[in-house]
Amino acid sequence: MAVSAFSVRTITAAEAAERLGYSLRALRSVIDRHGLCLRLGRRRRLTEAHFLALQSALSSPCRST
Repeated sequence: MAVSAFSVRTITAAEAAERLGYSLRALRSVIDRHGLCLRLGRRRRLTEAHFLALQSALSSPCRST
């Protein structure tokens, strides 16, 4: 049986929070609301695409109610 392995560079939610200047708690809320991560149990890992989408989500204005 052939197994294909590939490696995707990821960062933790804590690393993303530090890079973006947000608290981990606030960032996790946005990540979960928009589904912007790979979940491994309780851990959250972000790919480059997730990180870019997260930056976009943070810079877009809030929806009015």
